[in-house]
Amino acid sequence: MGLVRAEFIFTGLRQARAAVALVDTGGLRCVLPVAWAQEVGVHLVGRERLQLAEGRIVGAPLGSLWVSYGRPERRVLMSDAFLEADEPVVGVEALEGLGLYVDPREPSADARLVDTGRMPAQRLLTLTRPKPAE
Repeated sequence: MGLVRAEFIFTGLRQARAAVALVDTGGLRCVLPVAWAQEVGVHLVGRERLQLAEGRIVGAPLGSLWVSYGRPERRVLMSDAFLEADEPVVGVEALEGLGLYVDPREPSADARLVDTGRMPAQRLLTLTRPKPAE
């Protein structure tokens, strides 16, 4: 299928940053350049061990920010890892939360993200109370 890139907006507590990101359907988390954490205003909340594509295991700081895509805008709150990276990477958790998948039928030069037909994750979060037994 080749490499797939798409434009996303990453929003922290201070500001948002639009960027073209590599879409990694084999990766779970979003991995963003460590400099972005301070730039957009991400409160780092801990560290996680991540296995990189080449097999190396590294420790990475974690923080939450909003990941947005498209018009009308789809948004999902993600816990993302921050590493010394050349480009941002969007993993499958964010894709699923945004209600998107990579269309494998498209030629690699034209591969695109398409709607799964399901509602994005944050719209599914509703609380209901069970009815009392009569």
